[in-house]
Amino acid sequence: MAQIQQAQSEETTETLFPEGVRLVDNVEANRLQIFFPEIPAESLRRELKQNGFRWSPAAGAWQRHRSNRATYLAKLILNNSKEVSNV
Repeated sequence: MAQIQQAQSEETTETLFPEGVRLVDNVEANRLQIFFPEIPAESLRRELKQNGFRWSPAAGAWQRHRSNRATYLAKLILNNSKEVSNV
């Protein structure tokens, strides 16, 4: 019951990273989503997959279920990534 009440009080947030990358904590969809302006480099896609993120064609984003761990990993990956785009 407490989790439901907490989820109702939370709002979707968005964090911007360099090169137009957006990290969206989507409360409504219960997903942490990463939006890239272009296809990310193969090494970055591999790292996302290894950390539980999956490509969602419907959302147009890399995503996984919301959690503190998911947020931590996403920020770690995006802050340490030198190869954001594949171009």
